[in-house]
Amino acid sequence: MILRGAFDILTLDRFTFWASILILPFIGLMFDGLLHGRSGRLITAALGRGTRRAIVGGLFASYVGVAVFCAMLPMIRPTQPTFIDPTPIVNFLGQDQHDHWRYLTLGFGDQFAYVSALTTAQSVDGNYHSARRLPDMTRYSVERLENAKYLGVPGLGPLQQFLVNADRYHLKYVFSNDAFYDPLLTFSGWNQLNRLQNGVMVWEKPDVARLPRLQPRRELGGMQSLLWGVLPPLALALAALIFVAAVLRRGFARQQVEYRPIAEVQVSFVNPVLVRCVNGRLKLDQRAAQNVAT
Repeated sequence: MILRGAFDILTLDRFTFWASILILPFIGLMFDGLLHGRSGRLITAALGRGTRRAIVGGLFASYVGVAVFCAMLPMIRPTQPTFIDPTPIVNFLGQDQHDHWRYLTLGFGDQFAYVSALTTAQSVDGNYHSARRLPDMTRYSVERLENAKYLGVPGLGPLQQFLVNADRYHLKYVFSNDAFYDPLLTFSGWNQLNRLQNGVMVWEKPDVARLPRLQPRRELGGMQSLLWGVLPPLALALAALIFVAAVLRRGFARQQVEYRPIAEVQVSFVNPVLVRCVNGRLKLDQRAAQNVAT
């Protein structure tokens, strides 16, 4: 409700990972309460010790089962393709001035970033949503176009817009490693060019204008550039100063021990030897009392 469209692109696996790390202390506190705390005693008093053990064992087994299933899911149903040699794609883009147009990869998974790093040609897609230069990419709630099929209609819709309006984005070549996109490419007016040595099919859109030599670039204001360069290191320096000040003031790795004077007992006893402290209460030693009585 708060993030709206940004929720679809900001809830990535890395945030799920850090959320799972942050919740681990609370899970440990819950199990400690079930084993040794008040909640465990209440369950034992109401349902018995066997039921409490069954509940704790069932919760632990369910968490372990979910973790193992998530770890084995990529092996059961792979979401990443096998290794794709980027050399034929880089060579193709470097020949006959093919890098004067933009390109798009489909079905590459996380490997499409390798192609972008090895060539000077521009891609309409990108590995980071908010940093892509095309403003149209930031309007759609799609992290990457190359895995659009996993998002259903919300993912294939933006992909179709780019394929149909390829001339607007100077998009001429599509490298497809997934036959799922072949019908969409065909009905969008794309033609198969050839298949590269690594098995990737090259699709071409005819009559697409080249990229202009001088491309528009969004210029940030001077104040924004100044804040971006000053605030992060300033915050880091301030945190370091606070840490050093705390160490110099209290000492490093030394626990402050507070000493309190022992309270004097204001009660006087006739036979103080016969009195002892048991669990915080004063009781008479029965044996000594019997000896005195005899």
